[in-house]
Amino acid sequence: MATASAIVPASIIAGVIGTAALMVVYMSAAALAGALSATSLEDLLSFLVVGGAAIAVGSIGGTFVVAFYLVIFGLPVALMLGERVRTPAGLLIAMATGLAAAYVVSRWMWGMPSVSGEPSPWEEALVLLCFVLPAAWFYRRQVIAMLDELPA
Repeated sequence: MATASAIVPASIIAGVIGTAALMVVYMSAAALAGALSATSLEDLLSFLVVGGAAIAVGSIGGTFVVAFYLVIFGLPVALMLGERVRTPAGLLIAMATGLAAAYVVSRWMWGMPSVSGEPSPWEEALVLLCFVLPAAWFYRRQVIAMLDELPA
């Protein structure tokens, strides 16, 4: 079925976009705080290696997490919508479902203690939204593309 086979490409795309968006946000925050300064070429090269590894690991981890939540939240909605996924209402429902899923997951995460012991709900919401909105958008696009490929 087209809705189930759209999970893998959408989760890969959303995992990479979410990781890159988080990296940009955190790098911007570090640069604005003055914590980002390369004093030598060695510092810059080590930053590039560690940053590249962080993007790779984050993208892989993000892909698996996004795929998990697409199976739980996205697949049932796509199955219920059927051909109506193409309409603007389908886009609205996909985004609303993604935001509702992010809300549920963030409320669950807020009940867990963070590493520092201080709750950081805005940071967790940022992390979720960097992955949720691209996942909802690209999953819908992948479902539509795969429905177009089905024989009539």
